[in-house]
Amino acid sequence: MERNGAEQTVDTVVVGGGFAGVTAARDLARAGKRVVLLEARDRLGGRTWYRAFGDTDKHVEFGGTWVCPNAGWDRIRSELAHYGIGCVQSPEPQHLLWALGGEMRSGFPIGWEEAVDFEKAMAHLIAASRTMHFGEPLSEESARYDVSVAEYLDGLGVSPVVRDLVSAVAGFMLGGRLDEISLVGLLKYMAGWDNSAFMVYAAIVDKIDGGTKRLIDAMIDEAGVEVRTSTPVASVAQDGTGVTVTTVDGARVRAGAAVIAVPLNLLKSIEFSPRLDERWYRASEQGNAGHATKIWAHVDGIEPTSVIGMKGPLRWVGTEYDMPQGHLLTGFGNDPEELDVTSIEDVQAALEAVIPGVRVLALDAHDWNADPYSQGAWMSWRAGLAKEMLGRIPIADGRLVMAGGDITPRWVGTIEGAIESGVAAAAETVGILATAPTAEGQPSGV
Repeated sequence: MERNGAEQTVDTVVVGGGFAGVTAARDLARAGKRVVLLEARDRLGGRTWYRAFGDTDKHVEFGGTWVCPNAGWDRIRSELAHYGIGCVQSPEPQHLLWALGGEMRSGFPIGWEEAVDFEKAMAHLIAASRTMHFGEPLSEESARYDVSVAEYLDGLGVSPVVRDLVSAVAGFMLGGRLDEISLVGLLKYMAGWDNSAFMVYAAIVDKIDGGTKRLIDAMIDEAGVEVRTSTPVASVAQDGTGVTVTTVDGARVRAGAAVIAVPLNLLKSIEFSPRLDERWYRASEQGNAGHATKIWAHVDGIEPTSVIGMKGPLRWVGTEYDMPQGHLLTGFGNDPEELDVTSIEDVQAALEAVIPGVRVLALDAHDWNADPYSQGAWMSWRAGLAKEMLGRIPIADGRLVMAGGDITPRWVGTIEGAIESGVAAAAETVGILATAPTAEGQPSGV
């Protein structure tokens, strides 16, 4: 790699060190390209973060967790096999509770009195999922489901119990307010799982043995590329011969092409010259509707328990690990305004609402919504935006190639989708470098 003063020259610069960016950098290095990866955070992994809980030596996932390698997620299965990494499963709870219709239930949550409404809701959702052509833009038929989950459920006219059940599962999967998130996200998951409503709940069990960091580290170690962390990007300019990426501290990287693998919310904070397709800016300004909250709490006073439902700010709660005293429990909410994830008092109250007798001994969390380099949790399409964005904008814009789990046309908002997007971005970039002069004036790899 060459440096001229403050400017470095490579074949490709990758902006963003989550799973999409690391995958793209690794695949470009496999193709013989000289790559530098720029990451704003002081670590790789993006919206995954495997670290110790509080001051303990117990490591847990503070961001993306489940990978579903046995449920149609072929990319993650391939990566884990390549690096010899296995999976572990979340434990089955001794007690499964449901907060539905204003009351707590155990066992199968639907009684005879709600069976017809439950059947009706499942039939409608499965029929709607069959209109989704997985990995393709929304058709005219499927685009009519680009409405909020709340609006769709209003139209079904089902009982409060059935509505709460569907809402709880949709809210957990999509991580946002039901009046904001598009039903398309839920239907796309179902379509990817052979139009199964059950798999939306049942597939979320597998975790990477050793954590997401283990896979990220293995990928970047194989890549052998230069990684510059704590390096936010200010601007990206492309011209007839290459791309110049300028960091916030004024350093420049000149390359034949660039992969832009940052969360959708952050595109608006980078100055692109010339401007990107205007649809990128509209999507970035409207923002990712995924605003999930996630907490980890060391608790006692309860047996291993999972709760799914709509009572209080935590809509899914589950004990994941045993501790010397009590258990380590994780919980998810849909709305950051409902819960301060840093307040042990707020979390105690939220857990007590669904698990009487629970005592919170310690709390740890990362606020992804306040994180300046994500400004939200995993991607969930905002109602009305999916039909404009989903799979409709080419990932290549001149010498720039867009990547990320936010924009993949298949498994949006997942590690699987991020890896898939990184693979596609690397292949597209290799093609650009093979057919056009690089920043040094000669075709790359020709």
